[in-house]
Amino acid sequence: MRETLRVESGAQESMTMKRMNAGQEAGNDAVRKLHQQAHFLARDIVCYRTGNGEVSRNLTAQNMRRLSDELEQCHHLLLNNMCNTLNMTSDTAHQKFVQIADEVFRDGVNWGRIVALFTFGGRLAQFCARNGMQHNVDDVEQWLGDYISGLSSWILKQGGWESFDNHFKDPSTRQKTGWWTGILLATVGIGTLATFVYKQC
Repeated sequence: MRETLRVESGAQESMTMKRMNAGQEAGNDAVRKLHQQAHFLARDIVCYRTGNGEVSRNLTAQNMRRLSDELEQCHHLLLNNMCNTLNMTSDTAHQKFVQIADEVFRDGVNWGRIVALFTFGGRLAQFCARNGMQHNVDDVEQWLGDYISGLSSWILKQGGWESFDNHFKDPSTRQKTGWWTGILLATVGIGTLATFVYKQC
């Protein structure tokens, strides 16, 4: 009887461990997928801004480009001046990118700030392509993808990039409240970014 209980107990423990391992594997798979999506979106925005390569028809990529365009239209001169003001060189580009990204998310993460960083990353890649730093374009794509990958825990808690797509629905077919709230948050992110850049001057 005791032997039977030990066997049953061992079987229960084994099943529990399997469930735990399965849960961990599922969690790891979800995070790996988010890392892949982050780099995919980074590549897409860089291709879009530099004109090198094809852009994706993926819904999330389309939404990111559309939001980025909205910010570009509202803050075109500001974004231009920021890249010029940074006095960025090949040697300092990575350090300055990370400093700026850290500042954008210093007070926390939200979708608007993520959009702001993608917008800046795309513009920075464009700046590099136009100013004799073509070899840094791929670097910017990598830095942007890596940094957004570091936010995967937050993105996962929100429901993944599907949550982003639901939050930023196309305003031509959906109610505009959520869309413009997102644009406002992204604008705040751009403002934070600009303030930091000009403090470095």
